[in-house]
Amino acid sequence: MASVRARRVRLAAIVSVVALSAGALAAGRWQYKPSAAERQALAAISAASLQGRMSFLSADALEGRASGSTALDVAAEYIAAEFRRAGLKPAGDEGYFQTTPRVRLTPTAEGYRCRLAVDGGAVDVEPGRFALLTVPFSSSVAVREIRIEDAPVVKVPFGGPHPEKLEEAARAVVITELPAPPAEAAERAAFVARRSAFVSRLAALKPALVVEIRRDASRRIDYFASREVIDPKFKGKETPVLPTVVLSDATSAAVYDSMRPGPTGARFTVRLAVPVEADAPQRNVIGLLHGSDAKLAGTYVLLSAHYDGQGTRAGPDRIWNSANDNGSGTVTVIELASALASLKTPPRRSIVFIAFHGEESGLVGSRFYAEHPVFPLERTVAGINIEMIGRTDDADGNQRRRASLTGFDYSELGEVFRQAGLQTGVTVFKHEKNSDRYFNASDNRPLAAQGVPAHTICVAFQPPDYHGPADTWQKIDFENMAVTVRMIGTALLTIAQSQAEPRWNSSVPQAGRYLEAWKKRHPADGGGAAVPAR
Repeated sequence: MASVRARRVRLAAIVSVVALSAGALAAGRWQYKPSAAERQALAAISAASLQGRMSFLSADALEGRASGSTALDVAAEYIAAEFRRAGLKPAGDEGYFQTTPRVRLTPTAEGYRCRLAVDGGAVDVEPGRFALLTVPFSSSVAVREIRIEDAPVVKVPFGGPHPEKLEEAARAVVITELPAPPAEAAERAAFVARRSAFVSRLAALKPALVVEIRRDASRRIDYFASREVIDPKFKGKETPVLPTVVLSDATSAAVYDSMRPGPTGARFTVRLAVPVEADAPQRNVIGLLHGSDAKLAGTYVLLSAHYDGQGTRAGPDRIWNSANDNGSGTVTVIELASALASLKTPPRRSIVFIAFHGEESGLVGSRFYAEHPVFPLERTVAGINIEMIGRTDDADGNQRRRASLTGFDYSELGEVFRQAGLQTGVTVFKHEKNSDRYFNASDNRPLAAQGVPAHTICVAFQPPDYHGPADTWQKIDFENMAVTVRMIGTALLTIAQSQAEPRWNSSVPQAGRYLEAWKKRHPADGGGAAVPAR
């Protein structure tokens, strides 16, 4: 027995040594010390410069940079001008611009009617108190023709018991209301989960329409002041996931309060005319810093961020400036383009700087790039996407000199950033909940789906003003942001100067489908893109 135990102890020690050696090898693989010239270039990135750029991009004059807006076109021209100033090579189909065909839908008030009839009376909702959404409780406007005449109304309260005869909601109009979310962050997470479950329950009923009552003026959406930008190939085919009419007038709320859960005896009518259509092409902004190495210059590292924002809403604070989300990422791309383009000898690999449009509309710009890559994806070794790195006040506490990578351990990029953080005084870590949760929520996703090791770097996942009117540049921690940008620049240089390519981690199950996508693009390499299982 003693000899068996001794052998087991020796075996365990060997396994530990092998694991530690593998970890040390991975760490050593991505240790890079920037040259004096590179350190000087990164040191030139200042809080004042970041503040100057972001105060313009998130100014009221740019009206939140909504997709399909003239303000977003202004932002695109500004980014292109900065790429031109830095000396980047234009890499779009028209100068710095890669154009995505889109169609803008604009509502018309002609023939509009919205009526809630009950007990022999009726409420006619004014146009400014009405909106049509793709799904309940969201801010995602659907601009569509719709006609529902005198449909029965069933009341389904949020969080309450199922009313009797709930099956009668099928093919009827369901009327409901969402209570105010709790103030505490921990309670808010549970509330979001209950809200998602409730929406699923409503969808399972297959109602003709959901009517949502809103009392909070700050969440009011004016349908007739809205716009929607869609892919022309889906024109006339796109339908809301769960069409929802929002009523934000006091009279409708009073009628709702008087109703008992279940079938109400009320009737609902809504008529919206066919929206006005116009071509509204959207643009990714792309600049290239050509590599200096004869062989590696034909390979590419992507540094990206989305430059669109939340746009405007009805309410006392009409403009949602979208400073942290994602003015912070956009100015980081510009700053690093300017810094690295100033080097007398560029990095060995080519670096592609991209500002994507339409992230807030469903990753539109990054999906288009992944489907129509300017540079071959099989020669794109990594994608670094930047989101919300300006705020340090987070639901998890202060995040100064801290940052997290989504899908942290899915590929070697987690180690690349960890090492870059060690050099710059930033703790780069895997967030216990949000690292995996948000991997597919930003513009890294379309590239990862094509096999490119692509992740998003973030500082505060849940700042208090996320997707709200108070996301302004005055709340950005610019001193911390400057340090974070230098850390990202160090990680970018690490990849761009390395002979090695970041690899997907075969020991992490969630990375499996991305590794398989990589293999399809690199059949001659077999499993060469995977970090060996340890």
